[in-house]
Amino acid sequence: MRLDPELLRPYQWEGNITLERQVTKSVGMTAGYFRRRYYAAYQTVNRALSDADYTPATIVSPLTGQPFTVFNQTSASVGRFDNVVSSFDALGVSYNGFEVTFDKRFANKFALFGGYTYGVGKQCTSASSNPNDRINACGYQSYDSPNIANVSGVYQLPGEVQFSGHYQYKTGQPQSRTFTVTRTQVPNLTQVTQAVLLAPAGDFRYPSLSVLDLRVSKRFTFGALSVEPTVDAYNLLNENAAINQVQIVGPALGQIVQNVDGRTIRFGATLQF
Repeated sequence: MRLDPELLRPYQWEGNITLERQVTKSVGMTAGYFRRRYYAAYQTVNRALSDADYTPATIVSPLTGQPFTVFNQTSASVGRFDNVVSSFDALGVSYNGFEVTFDKRFANKFALFGGYTYGVGKQCTSASSNPNDRINACGYQSYDSPNIANVSGVYQLPGEVQFSGHYQYKTGQPQSRTFTVTRTQVPNLTQVTQAVLLAPAGDFRYPSLSVLDLRVSKRFTFGALSVEPTVDAYNLLNENAAINQVQIVGPALGQIVQNVDGRTIRFGATLQF
């Protein structure tokens, strides 16, 4: 492996515009636009190969049943290596987002704050000399969630009992659809096996999440000692959306590996002395 003499240090440009306004004596709002772009990301590529060393072959996509083009490496190019770490602007990551937040300071026995964000993050993940690696390599970032909303609040009930809660909604993050091409699909496949993406990241997503947590607490004071019993209810709506699924195209595609923890009630206490 060697370094490209023209290898660049990765860098980014970021800009934002924010407006803040006091709506009432105890309520303020903020709105902002954010833009980021990363440049000169680097990747190791085999400079001994080019697109001319691959020939197209058509298979049937197991996702759609439609023709899908993959690439078979020529026999003459097998074993040629010149791995070089190079910079590629095509691998840049971009984000554009808009956010609105509000904050009601504690008054009249309650406080409330939260916000909403709409944002889109995109990237390309490969500049490989193997054209199979570039198929559907451009899409949404793995953690992209276009819509995110959060609301938190606290209210003082009679008897100085504190009631608080937090609600969050977020769009499901992107999934991939990876398929391994073998000689079953391409009988003369030189690579033996070849992984390809059948769809760009973002064409398939995890389910959206909607989670509500609540807490009730009260502090008791006995001289220098204070005790604050608490009751917490996590995921009160009993959301059970998947947060990890099998993404390899095959018999297990879509099988749930992990989902949101179910509704949980927890009792606790805090002691101070």
